[in-house]
Amino acid sequence: MTHVYLIADIGATNARFCLIKDQKKYNELLVLNSKEFGSAGELIFSALNRFDVKQLAGAMLAVAGPLDENRQNAVITNTGHTFSAQTLEKELGCHVWLENDFVALAYGLDYCVDFVQLGGMQNSIGVKGVMGPGSGLGMATIVDEGKVRRVFSSEGGHSNFAPGSHLESEIWAILSSDLVHVSWENVLSGPGLVRLYRAMCQVWGTKPLDYDSEDITKLGVNLEEPVCHQTLETFFSLLGTAAGDFALTIGAKGGIYLSGGIVPAMSDFAVSSPLRRRFEEKGILSDYLKSIPLLIVKDDNPGLAGVRDRLEIHVG
Repeated sequence: MTHVYLIADIGATNARFCLIKDQKKYNELLVLNSKEFGSAGELIFSALNRFDVKQLAGAMLAVAGPLDENRQNAVITNTGHTFSAQTLEKELGCHVWLENDFVALAYGLDYCVDFVQLGGMQNSIGVKGVMGPGSGLGMATIVDEGKVRRVFSSEGGHSNFAPGSHLESEIWAILSSDLVHVSWENVLSGPGLVRLYRAMCQVWGTKPLDYDSEDITKLGVNLEEPVCHQTLETFFSLLGTAAGDFALTIGAKGGIYLSGGIVPAMSDFAVSSPLRRRFEEKGILSDYLKSIPLLIVKDDNPGLAGVRDRLEIHVG
C-alpha cells in the first residue's frame, strides 16, 4: 500500500507541490504556473507526471478562494479554476481534502521562525490575523482557545478600499471610473500595484510605461523612478490602513502577520515606509493599536507548511 501523499498550495499565479512519505518531505518543491493550465485536474496531473507518481494515498490541497459549506468545492478567485474533492477523488483514486490557502498559511505560522517585527509588544496571546498581498489579497483570523487553535477564513480583501489622504482619494476616483467596485485587493496585490502605478501616473500627469509589478518594485525601492517610489510608499500606506482596520475588526491583540508574495521580499522597505504609522492612525483608538505587533513572515513557503499540518490532522 502506498503511503505517499500530495500536498499543494495553489494560488492564482504559483502552484507549489510537494510529496510527503512517512510524515516527511519526499521530494524537492515543484512550482508550476497556475495560469498555464485549463483546469484543476490538468494542473494536478501535470505535477504528478513530473513527480512520476502513479498512485497516492491522499492529497491535501490549499486553494486561493472560498470553500463551500461542506468543504468539498472551491474556486480560485482570480483564475476560475474549480476544485471538486469528489471529482478529484475519482480521478486520483485517493482521498482529497480542500482548504483555503490563508487558513493553511495561518496553521503554518507555528512552523515559522523568521519574522520582522514592526512596532507593538512582544505578544503571542490573543486573537491574531494573517493577511498578504500576492495575486490577490488573502486574510484569515486565528483564535487560540487553550490547546485548541481555530482559524476562520475571510474574504476581507474584497471589502471597500478606503482612502486615507487627498492623494488616495484622487486615486480612488481614477480607479472607480474603470472598476464597478474598488476593493482593497484592487490596489493591494501584484496586479493592484500595477493599477496603483498607472493611477499615480495620471495624478502626476505623466504617461505610464509598460511596467509590471517587479519593474515598479525594483525602480521604486532603488529610487530610480519617482512615480514608482511614490507608488510603493502609497502601497505600504494603504497596507497599513487595511491591516489596522483588520486588527480593529477582529480584535487582533496578538498581532497581524503579513505574508504573501510581495511584502516579505520588501521587508527592508516596509520598515522605513509609512506602514506602521498608518496602521496606528485610527483616531480615538490609536492607542489600542500601538501595542499590537505587525510581523512580516520571511520563511519560505509557510502556506505549504500549513497544508502539511492539515494533512497530519486527517491521516494522523
